[in-house]
Amino acid sequence: ISEHVSCEDVVRRQPLRVVLDSAFKTPASAKIVNLPGRTWLVGSGPLPADAIGNAEVKVLAENTGRVDLEALLKELAASECNEVLVEAGAELSGAFLQAGLVDELVIYMAPKLLGSSARPLMWLPGMEKMADQVELAIQDVRSVGDDWRINAIVRGSHKQV
Repeated sequence: ISEHVSCEDVVRRQPLRVVLDSAFKTPASAKIVNLPGRTWLVGSGPLPADAIGNAEVKVLAENTGRVDLEALLKELAASECNEVLVEAGAELSGAFLQAGLVDELVIYMAPKLLGSSARPLMWLPGMEKMADQVELAIQDVRSVGDDWRINAIVRGSHKQV
């Protein structure tokens, strides 16, 4: 931090962190809920008995017991969040894509081949034929160290939230 920027300024500019935790299993001691700046802990209930660190707790449930992703994006838009970066595993990434809530993908790919039982980039059940595909428009491919960074726009319909 330069001497011209106060710690208060740095905290003020921190992005809003949103942790999706359907069952509210995140411990109050977890670093993510105790960092400077705002953090939302979003689940589908029931609410935890105790406070979870410094996080603002929100319940956004759909009837499957999972977090309602469309409702989450509407809450974020109401809080003036214009851009959302989702850093997630295969299941959550796939859920956002299948719900039509993804505009762009930034994929980091290591130059390694794994077997067919390896964890996929996205969990996309029911996509077994070419007709089920999600079409991408590649915007940029570049080397980042030994890896590749691929920027791609999701073509086709996606929801406006």
